[in-house]
Amino acid sequence: VRSSAASDVYKRQYQRRVRGSVSRLRARTKRIFVISIMANFPYEYIFKYIIIGDMGVGKSCILHQFTDSKFMADSPHTIGVEFGTRIIEVMGKKVKLQIWDT
Repeated sequence: VRSSAASDVYKRQYQRRVRGSVSRLRARTKRIFVISIMANFPYEYIFKYIIIGDMGVGKSCILHQFTDSKFMADSPHTIGVEFGTRIIEVMGKKVKLQIWDT
């Protein structure tokens, strides 16, 4: 039978080992989670732009020209918000642009 002092020492050593294992597992899981998130997206950065201006000045035309490479000469009025995205490459990095048309 172990003395209570010896069992306390063993208990503390066991708790340290368990805590160390748990912290290593958390760190590994966090790295895997971050890597898996990054692997799911085809871009490294994201920028969000809002196009604002007076009514009828061509905000929607700029959005369609940039995202779809087509010019809409007669565009209906935007009610609410219109949204467009495009992924471009800048200095070897993929950048996603989210453009909001008001």
